[in-house]
Amino acid sequence: MNKKKYIIAFIILVAVIIGAIFFITKNSKPAVDNSSNKNKNNNLTTPTPLVEGRVPETWNDINIRTEEIKNLIAQKINQSPKNVTATISYEDGTFADGVFIVTAASVNTTTTPNNTTNIFLAMKNNGKWDVLWTGENNFPCSIVNQYKMPERISRDCK
Repeated sequence: MNKKKYIIAFIILVAVIIGAIFFITKNSKPAVDNSSNKNKNNNLTTPTPLVEGRVPETWNDINIRTEEIKNLIAQKINQSPKNVTATISYEDGTFADGVFIVTAASVNTTTTPNNTTNIFLAMKNNGKWDVLWTGENNFPCSIVNQYKMPERISRDCK
């Protein structure tokens, strides 16, 4: 009888050790191997999209585009770019929409109130972005129709 208890205890002990080894080795491996998704500059080339319309080549790609559009918004509303924060919500390579906030005293507070969320529409033409519209409320459908914007943008017009 004692011999059976020792055998059962030994089997349980071996099972626990094997389970622990399996658990440790499984959790020590990375969940996703990104090594094949890196270019020569060690940047991820296939990141999770930050912009709904497409996956950028690198994270820097989206930052450059956002900065360019932010500067155009600031120019359009007569603000310093350091007072404007912009985020792209959708971008497909030709059209973009998103939101921006003016974070300091605005030169023209009647068109762009401070610390409110504003909307922008932009279009890329001949390799350069152009801000077509800025405002607080939904943009007019006339702009969407004029430039034949995609459904993802046109569904938000009024």
